[in-house]
Amino acid sequence: MNQASESYVAMFHGAIALAWHDSILAQQEQQQLHTLIEKNIKLSSQQKQELAAGITQPLSLKDIWSRITDPLDRAHLINISMLIFWNDGDYCDQEERAYDFMYEQHNETLDIAGLRAEIAVMANESRTRIEREESDRYYAMSIPARILAYVEELI
Repeated sequence: MNQASESYVAMFHGAIALAWHDSILAQQEQQQLHTLIEKNIKLSSQQKQELAAGITQPLSLKDIWSRITDPLDRAHLINISMLIFWNDGDYCDQEERAYDFMYEQHNETLDIAGLRAEIAVMANESRTRIEREESDRYYAMSIPARILAYVEELI
């Protein structure tokens, strides 16, 4: 039986809060939320029922945000927020402020300097591997093929 984490379920409560952020829950927004919940394979039947029952009740993003503890769940909510906001055909100032709030709060929890350092290490390792592979291919060539490759580089 599937049972999603509390953070993951809170992310869906966050999606409901986003749909209500402009104080109006349009029919297409309600349908989209039902579809997101019903088609999700990580949620248990009970979790799906509880979430679906809560769609018609307005929620506050600020009340829910702290319950979304997994950075990936927060990032996913940020990613789907524009789909939710634009589903009613309008993107209002309240929705823009909600997006900014999520983005800023999420970025504060990330170790950007650490991520940049990890990316630099990965890039250097990739560059070293590619250079080694090119060198191995070059030295695997016959001498005439090496000369031809060298001449082609000059041209």
